[in-house]
Amino acid sequence: MSIRNFLKKISYNPFIVKAVRIFRLRGILRKFYYKYFCPDNGILNLRIGKIDAKFYVHTPDELRLAESVGGIRGEQKVINALVSHLSAGDVVYDVGANIGIYAVILAKAVGENGRIFAFEPEKNSVVRLRENIKINNLKNIEIINKALGENNAHGKLRMGKTTGNFSLIKIYEKEDDSQNVEIVNGDEYIINKKLPVPTAIKIDVEGYEYSVKSIPDFFQTA
Repeated sequence: MSIRNFLKKISYNPFIVKAVRIFRLRGILRKFYYKYFCPDNGILNLRIGKIDAKFYVHTPDELRLAESVGGIRGEQKVINALVSHLSAGDVVYDVGANIGIYAVILAKAVGENGRIFAFEPEKNSVVRLRENIKINNLKNIEIINKALGENNAHGKLRMGKTTGNFSLIKIYEKEDDSQNVEIVNGDEYIINKKLPVPTAIKIDVEGYEYSVKSIPDFFQTA
C-alpha cells in the first residue's frame, strides 16, 4: 500500500476520527486532507459498479462527501443497493439532493429515458448540483428548489459547519446561520405537478424525515 493510500485509509478510521473531534482538529486536518488529496483540476472521478461519474469538489467537505459513496465509507453500500434496484427508464425522487452525488449516479443508472427529481432547498447546494449535472452531460435530472414537509410554509434551514449538514429542525443554535426556504406538502406537490410514480425514493434531510412521510402516503392511496 502506498503512503498516499495509507494516509487516506487511516483518515477514515473511527478511532482517528473520534480523536480528531475530541481535540478539535477537524477543520485544520480537513484543509490539509483537501490540499493533499484533491485532484489538480478540482474534479473527482468516481466509479460505482459500472457507472462512471465526475464531481466538482470545491471544499474539503465536498471532497469527503463525494468520497463517501466511492468506497471509502459505508455510503457505497447504500448507493449500490439503490442502483441494483433500478432499471433503464425508472423514476427516482432524491429528497435532500445536496450537491448531487446520488442524483448524478442514479441518473446514469436509469438512463436517458429515466428521470430523477432532485429536491434541494439550500441555494449553494443547488449551484453545485447544477455544476455536477452539467459536467456529467445529464438531461434527465429536474431540480426542485424546495423542501418537502407536511404543510405549505416557509421555514428556516439551519446551517451546520459542514456541507450537507442543513436541517429544518433546531439542531444548530445559531439563528444567523440559516436560510429562509419554501416548504411544500409532498402529496399536493406531486399531484399538482403530475409527477410520475417513482421506482425508488431516497430521503436524507437531517432529522426532518418524519415530516416528509406524506410522500409514501400518497402512493398508498393513488
